[in-house]
Amino acid sequence: MAEPTRPHLRAVSDDTSEPDQVPRKLRFQAAHPDVDIVLRGYWKATIPPGAITGADRAQVITRYHLRDLLDLLEAACGPPQRGPAPSSLT
Repeated sequence: MAEPTRPHLRAVSDDTSEPDQVPRKLRFQAAHPDVDIVLRGYWKATIPPGAITGADRAQVITRYHLRDLLDLLEAACGPPQRGPAPSSLT
């Protein structure tokens, strides 16, 4: 008896009206490797001291949606250069 095939998996967003934010996150992390972004039930970013002009202490930003977090991070740290997202598998 043949074993059933499993459908291919793909990344999904909790809001289907917005495009996948993973490539955007990878571009940001490549441009700002000192900023730590983790998922802990919500998205949390830790920006080290000095990464933001005038900030002498680490800054922590939390948001439930990755898009909202990336919007704030890009406003604070500057957007990454446009181009293809780096591969996280290399």
